[in-house]
Amino acid sequence: MKSPATYFSPRSLVMVLAVLPAYSWSQSVVEFGTLLVQPDSFRFGEYSGLNESGSYFSGSIDTGVQVPYTDRSGQYWHFTANRLGLDNSSMDFTKGAFGKYRLSISYQGMPHYRFDNPVLSPFSNAGSAVQNLPENWAPASATAGFSTLFENPRPVSIYTDRSHLQTRLEMRISEVWTLEGSHQRQRKNGTDTLGAIFGSTGGNPRGAILAVPVDYVTDNFVITTAWQSDTRSLQFSYRGSLFQNENADLRWRNPFDNGQWLNGSGYSDGAFGQMALSPDNQFHNVSLSGLYGFSDGSRLSGTVAMGRMQQDEVFLPYSSVFSAASPLPALSLQGDVRTLNASLNYATRLASRLSLRARYTADVRDNDTRRHLYQRIPGDSAAQAALVSSNTRLNRPYSHGKQQIALDSVLRLSGARQLQLSYQYDLKHRDFVAVDSVNEQSLGLKFRFPLPGAGSASVELQEAARRGSAYKSNEGFLNGHNPDFIATLSGNELFENDPLLRRFHLADRNRSRTSVMLNTIFPAGLSLNINGNLTRDEFPGSLIGLQSSDAWHLDVNLGYSPADRLNLNVYRGWQAYRNDQAGYERSNRTPFYPASERLQNNNWYMSSLDKVHSSGASINWTSMNDRWEIRSDVSISDAGTQSRPASPGLDFTALPDFKTRFATFNTAIKYTFTGGNGVTVRYRYDDYHSSDFALDNVAVDSLNNILLLGNASPVYSGSMLELRFTTMLP
Repeated sequence: MKSPATYFSPRSLVMVLAVLPAYSWSQSVVEFGTLLVQPDSFRFGEYSGLNESGSYFSGSIDTGVQVPYTDRSGQYWHFTANRLGLDNSSMDFTKGAFGKYRLSISYQGMPHYRFDNPVLSPFSNAGSAVQNLPENWAPASATAGFSTLFENPRPVSIYTDRSHLQTRLEMRISEVWTLEGSHQRQRKNGTDTLGAIFGSTGGNPRGAILAVPVDYVTDNFVITTAWQSDTRSLQFSYRGSLFQNENADLRWRNPFDNGQWLNGSGYSDGAFGQMALSPDNQFHNVSLSGLYGFSDGSRLSGTVAMGRMQQDEVFLPYSSVFSAASPLPALSLQGDVRTLNASLNYATRLASRLSLRARYTADVRDNDTRRHLYQRIPGDSAAQAALVSSNTRLNRPYSHGKQQIALDSVLRLSGARQLQLSYQYDLKHRDFVAVDSVNEQSLGLKFRFPLPGAGSASVELQEAARRGSAYKSNEGFLNGHNPDFIATLSGNELFENDPLLRRFHLADRNRSRTSVMLNTIFPAGLSLNINGNLTRDEFPGSLIGLQSSDAWHLDVNLGYSPADRLNLNVYRGWQAYRNDQAGYERSNRTPFYPASERLQNNNWYMSSLDKVHSSGASINWTSMNDRWEIRSDVSISDAGTQSRPASPGLDFTALPDFKTRFATFNTAIKYTFTGGNGVTVRYRYDDYHSSDFALDNVAVDSLNNILLLGNASPVYSGSMLELRFTTMLP
């Protein structure tokens, strides 16, 4: 995999410079060198593309010209290119005239490698839109029966290569009018993972994790015109986004043969599954914003924006295995979503030491997509059911709306002390979810005060309460099925979730938050910065599900600058997240679980704790004659997750801890010769270890009914040595 920048040769660079305006050259900087990477590691080159051991060429250039502002033409141009020869290279060319126009063209490459080693897949053409199995494939009802599974394993790299090419033009039409326009094309190629399933419920589901193709193109357009005076402004903008997926669907052969499937869905009949991939879609948005300044210094500003999202990709058939007795109700989704975003801000000074800011915002998503009854064929393994049945489903075009009112008042006390009081009210509406509406109110108090010498500190307290309308635990069940089928049900048949269960993002919640900040500078160049906060969430109405959640972090940064040319820095950070959940064991599979079905002695509780500790140090030094520069830093991060269950009557085994440790060291030494030429030696070392029970010791056949890819937790140590030369051109 190579980006366009990999093939950017010195000859093409000369051609680019040849077409630039013929102005007098200012001083230019050219850098070139080589990098040595050891060993092969996807994770080491996760975002740089340095995933293979060996040597790499890399270069950069920074050049341009600028005439004095007093020159009538006022023309200038500037060209930069960084990391040429690498997959994450970037280039930018800008040309303009002061007060008249500015044209820029830029390119950025962004690789991303997901796994440290290639995964394994038995499918031929793994990573493509059509995936078959070897001719000698032996189907079975479970992975243990795949006798030819390991005969021809195919390694597949899971990665994406993204590139941005953007053109932007800014023009001043008159003293008060400006016009801007830009176009960005984003290409994304590579592979991703996706679960592919045959089967529906009970004992018949079988599936495989596939490497699927990524081949996306997204075009973004922006056109903006603005008018501005000393106290007023007005701006109109259009934004558009067009997304195109070169692969509309995925086809894969079923590796399993299950006797519980109906005739026609087993491998012996050559069953191919089919699944839609991300559909082509488009988004358009127009906005109008303005600002008005009053004579007393008050300001009123506002924005209103309207958008529309559309998607009309043609539906795939109900099944690629069975012939549907009933046709699809429509050829495509005809997805149509309209958005409205509005805001109004007013800021004023009520007194010499008292200011007020009021803000109102509205965010509305109106989904106009039509609803249809779909008589699905579950998992290509069951015949199509009647219209009035549990297999007939209604699509749910989710809509939502949010309104927010916020007030902030700042009182400036004596001696640079400030007292800030804030209030916020949120009201949210949703369709097709367990709670129709939710309102949340929060009140905050912040006190900022100076410290002796040159420093300041602040303490902030915030309390918030979220309350929702009546919780309807079976709302998803009711609005997702044929209403005629719902009319045939009664009693416990109308429920699919326990009425005591609360989804945490919809449940009533009380939140408390405390934040502290301290910045101070001591004599002799010593500085100290401390930031910390603690957030406590409680869910008073949730008898089952998430009960409470705590999140806290503390960062301490100590700096020392005994001289202008020497800077030392040491930091330490702590983060922790704790979640407590409650559940129970039930006696049978009744859809609605009354109290008699709950085994009270077998209640269970789960407490999980996520911790992240990080520390590091850096040193920057420049010699008195500016010939020598040394930049070095080291950082270490440790993260872990602990899950601790408890129950008075259930036997259990705690989940293994999840651990990750990452350490990195960087150092660069530069020497500058007379005339500005120089040489730089840079060294980087990374060490990464992780332990994840969901990945470690999990082979392609570790699960009976799911064919996996066999990836593992990344563990690597990688280093890079770079030698770079800098040349100053006249």
